[in-house]
Amino acid sequence: MKTTIKRTVEEEVDVTLPCYKKTSAHYVKIIDENSVIVVSRVCELSGIEFSDFNVSSWLDKHDSTEEEFTQNFNEVLLILSESILHQSKEKANGF
Repeated sequence: MKTTIKRTVEEEVDVTLPCYKKTSAHYVKIIDENSVIVVSRVCELSGIEFSDFNVSSWLDKHDSTEEEFTQNFNEVLLILSESILHQSKEKANGF
Protein backbone atom coordinates (compact mmCIF):
# COMPACT_ATOMS: atom_id res chain seq x y z
CA MET A 1 0.00 0.00 0.00
CA LYS A 2 1.21 3.50 -0.79
CA THR A 3 -0.17 6.61 0.83
CA THR A 4 0.91 10.15 1.49
CA ILE A 5 1.49 11.56 4.93
CA LYS A 6 2.15 15.14 5.89
CA ARG A 7 4.91 15.89 8.37
CA THR A 8 5.64 19.11 10.10
CA VAL A 9 9.23 19.76 10.98
CA GLU A 10 10.02 22.26 13.67
CA GLU A 11 13.51 23.62 13.95
CA GLU A 12 15.24 26.41 15.78
CA VAL A 13 17.00 28.95 13.56
CA ASP A 14 19.22 31.95 14.19
CA VAL A 15 17.92 35.16 12.67
CA THR A 16 19.82 38.40 12.32
CA LEU A 17 17.55 41.35 13.08
CA PRO A 18 16.13 43.31 11.50
CA CYS A 19 15.04 40.63 9.07
CA TYR A 20 13.15 41.29 5.83
CA LYS A 21 10.62 38.90 4.28
CA LYS A 22 7.99 39.09 1.56
CA THR A 23 5.00 37.35 0.04
CA SER A 24 3.12 38.21 -3.13
CA ALA A 25 1.16 40.86 -1.23
CA HIS A 26 3.25 41.81 1.83
CA TYR A 27 6.66 43.19 2.70
CA VAL A 28 7.71 42.58 6.28
CA LYS A 29 10.37 43.98 8.56
CA ILE A 30 10.88 41.78 11.60
CA ILE A 31 12.19 44.16 14.25
CA ASP A 32 12.53 41.74 17.15
CA GLU A 33 10.94 38.51 18.31
CA ASN A 34 7.78 40.40 19.29
CA SER A 35 7.42 43.10 16.62
CA VAL A 36 6.96 43.39 12.87
CA ILE A 37 6.00 46.10 10.41
CA VAL A 38 3.81 44.75 7.62
CA VAL A 39 3.35 46.67 4.37
CA SER A 40 0.34 45.30 2.50
CA ARG A 41 -0.06 45.81 -1.24
CA VAL A 42 -3.34 44.16 -2.15
CA CYS A 43 -5.06 46.07 -4.95
CA GLU A 44 -6.72 49.04 -3.30
CA LEU A 45 -6.30 47.68 0.21
CA SER A 46 -2.76 48.91 0.72
CA GLY A 47 -1.73 49.58 4.28
CA ILE A 48 1.00 49.66 6.90
CA GLU A 49 0.61 47.85 10.19
CA PHE A 50 2.75 47.45 13.28
CA SER A 51 2.06 44.06 14.82
CA ASP A 52 3.13 41.88 17.69
CA PHE A 53 0.99 38.95 16.54
CA ASN A 54 2.53 35.71 15.28
CA VAL A 55 5.96 37.13 14.41
CA SER A 56 7.49 33.69 13.80
CA SER A 57 4.94 32.94 11.07
CA TRP A 58 6.82 35.32 8.74
CA LEU A 59 10.17 33.55 9.04
CA ASP A 60 9.44 30.92 6.39
CA LYS A 61 8.51 33.51 3.74
CA HIS A 62 10.76 34.62 0.89
CA ASP A 63 13.80 36.70 1.77
CA SER A 64 13.68 40.40 0.98
CA THR A 65 15.99 43.37 1.49
CA GLU A 66 15.92 46.60 3.43
CA GLU A 67 15.84 48.51 0.13
CA GLU A 68 12.85 46.55 -1.18
CA PHE A 69 10.96 46.97 2.11
CA THR A 70 11.74 50.71 2.30
CA GLN A 71 10.68 51.31 -1.30
CA ASN A 72 7.33 49.59 -0.76
CA PHE A 73 6.85 51.26 2.64
CA ASN A 74 7.39 54.70 1.08
CA GLU A 75 5.11 53.97 -1.89
CA VAL A 76 2.27 52.77 0.33
CA LEU A 77 2.79 55.69 2.71
CA LEU A 78 2.42 58.06 -0.26
CA ILE A 79 -0.76 56.26 -1.41
CA LEU A 80 -2.23 56.53 2.10
CA SER A 81 -1.23 60.20 2.44
CA GLU A 82 -2.81 61.08 -0.90
CA SER A 83 -5.98 59.22 0.07
CA ILE A 84 -6.24 61.11 3.36
CA LEU A 85 -5.60 64.42 1.61
CA HIS A 86 -8.28 63.61 -0.99
CA GLN A 87 -10.80 62.69 1.73
CA SER A 88 -10.01 65.90 3.63
CA LYS A 89 -10.62 67.99 0.52
CA GLU A 90 -13.92 66.24 -0.11
CA LYS A 91 -15.06 66.93 3.47
CA ALA A 92 -14.02 70.56 3.15
CA ASN A 93 -16.08 70.84 -0.04
CA GLY A 94 -19.11 69.23 1.59
CA PHE A 95 -19.04 65.89 -0.22
